[in-house]
Amino acid sequence: MDAEVRAIEKYNACVLNLVGLWGGARCPRGWARFYTKDRLRTRLNDRSLHLVHGADVARAILAVVRDRTINGRWLVSDQRVYDMLQIVLCDDRVRGLLSELLEEKDVQALLHATRVEDVELGTMCVTRRVDSSHFWDRAAIQPLYVYALDQPDPHVI
Repeated sequence: MDAEVRAIEKYNACVLNLVGLWGGARCPRGWARFYTKDRLRTRLNDRSLHLVHGADVARAILAVVRDRTINGRWLVSDQRVYDMLQIVLCDDRVRGLLSELLEEKDVQALLHATRVEDVELGTMCVTRRVDSSHFWDRAAIQPLYVYALDQPDPHVI
């Protein structure tokens, strides 16, 4: 972090901070394998997930290279918010973990449900925590790729 600050101050550099990078082999559905019961419990309090596709990252880098006046630190996302729980519940193992957690009264109260099938899912259940519109406006481009749970990555052949 210190090196980034020095580069920005001394060389007028540009630093792009990326949210959850996806694309190719990095598929958010596949991230379910990293969830343990404890990690899932922790994430139930804040299910917001922000993503950016690798192709949009490449476009962002090209925009910075082409316009050397874009400097400083910028946050880069696809400007959407996703429900992490909706994504990882595609995995039967994670569904089982959530079912176990729903036996706990505090989890039932948090999710307003006693069964996995009754848990509300989707963007209405999450809060946007990231706004990268300033970067995209400054770069005069917009992100092209959004994550869709039921669609393949458009860049995978």
